Amino acid sequence: MKRFLVVYKKSTYELYDQSPDPQPRAYSKLYQEDLLASHLRQKSNLEKVLQVLTKKGISFDSIYRADLKPIEGYQGVIAVGGDGTFLEVSRYIHNDIPLLGFNSDPQNSKGFYCTTDPSNFEEVIKHWETQPIKVLQRMEIEINGTKIPETVLNDVRISHTHPHATTLYEFSVGGKPVARNDLDFHHRNSGLLVSTAAGSTACMYQEGGEVMPLASQLLQARMLGVRERQSYFGKEVRIQVMTRKANLSVDGPHVNYTLTLGDQVVLRSGSPLYVVGDLEAKRNSFQ
Repeated sequence: MKRFLVVYKKSTYELYDQSPDPQPRAYSKLYQEDLLASHLRQKSNLEKVLQVLTKKGISFDSIYRADLKPIEGYQGVIAVGGDGTFLEVSRYIHNDIPLLGFNSDPQNSKGFYCTTDPSNFEEVIKHWETQPIKVLQRMEIEINGTKIPETVLNDVRISHTHPHATTLYEFSVGGKPVARNDLDFHHRNSGLLVSTAAGSTACMYQEGGEVMPLASQLLQARMLGVRERQSYFGKEVRIQVMTRKANLSVDGPHVNYTLTLGDQVVLRSGSPLYVVGDLEAKRNSFQ
């Protein structure tokens, strides 16, 4: 008997309209037509996911993504939302349970990791055992010798806590120090972005980085705010922080670690994630 976990998000309309803060509530009223339409689509599509699983006789649990804990004991996990929900769920899978992304609002969301939507979800579930699986290499993070619990599917950014301030640091890739300007004893720029192969089409792509094969186990490091910059590739990136107030963010804005002078950060290839669906075809359609 299959047992699935369905992880869902709350729509912007839900979060803003029910907020204790009057400003988001006022915003939701101002853009109510569009926000409410998106909310109703997402709600309807979540119900469709649950109905299909029930119809197929598949046992399942459902949980709001903010309530997630390490995931164990399921034959599959379905992230209902967009790439943000998919990334959130991926941090709680530390085994070989396959993860399927379902785009609950394809009208407003690209959803690179979401290989299903209302048009094909039932067919995918019907043929679950024969679905293609893409193994993606994640990244693990060590700060001052301690491994943090979160794994990284897309990227890590290290920068000053103030967006206009200069970030100072030194770093090496694959054991080789990256040379500094002759006038400086450390790098001085807007920060450092390090991505996995899967994340090379996210922020790294927007920063002019190279698109890497999805099967690659290398990391890509690229300095931010530097003219004529280049990317550096290796299985390990070491950074020494030389900024008094710095921040390390994991896969976006929600997971952050405070860094300061002398902190040592090590980024290396970590555990794989098993993603259901043809991500190669999805990537080709984006390009």
